[in-house]
Amino acid sequence: MTQDLKNYTDGYKDPNLWKVFETEHYVFHYVKNSVAERELGYISETQEKAHAKITKTLGLEDMMKKIKYYIYQSETDKKRLMGDDGFAQAIWYDHSIHIVYTEDIKPIGEHEDVHLLTLPWGVAIGFFQEGLAEHMSGCVWGKDRKPSESFVRNGLDLKKIPDLKHFFSHAFWMENAEQNIGYYYPLAGTFTQFLIGKFGLEKYRKFYMKISRENSREENIKIFEEIFGDLNETAENYFKTILAV
Repeated sequence: MTQDLKNYTDGYKDPNLWKVFETEHYVFHYVKNSVAERELGYISETQEKAHAKITKTLGLEDMMKKIKYYIYQSETDKKRLMGDDGFAQAIWYDHSIHIVYTEDIKPIGEHEDVHLLTLPWGVAIGFFQEGLAEHMSGCVWGKDRKPSESFVRNGLDLKKIPDLKHFFSHAFWMENAEQNIGYYYPLAGTFTQFLIGKFGLEKYRKFYMKISRENSREENIKIFEEIFGDLNETAENYFKTILAV
């Protein structure tokens, strides 16, 4: 499946822009005298640990292809060189990850790497693709890395979280996730965590590989119910666990 890259550009591919540092599974591109250069040991160690955790936990084979990290000093630089000013994105075709890294912004760890390392499983709909990444990141959210359950409970109180059936449409996720990111990502992560904890990784992997962005919401719900059982009952049990925390 082709990734929707919108306004992405390839200015970052100019080798003269970067200093380069390689580890067993990564090629890090960073700018001289940047925060990233000063903390390169921490960054590289964090990602190697994340890589080991992801591949071991999910039973993934080593792709034998290094992940390229491009580390920008600001959102402005990132937008200028690759077209998007978000803090972090994984680019499938390029096997690369682009992040803004500063004194205050440090989006490293498992999340983006999960998107690339699970490509052999296929590309799930956004809710579950991000949910698996959040699950592997530990289901914490926000600058203070608080438990995601607290954000889900807050979203429920504020009526920001609709019926779970809506999230089985990839179009719904794409149209609504960005403006509700502080509720939807924690919801996706904790729901994935609930499913894996209750039904096991193998059933979740089977489900992840069968659902499709091309399917209707009803088709994806049918796949879910064939593997996990009734969605309404599962959702009710999930929310009971969230409210009990």
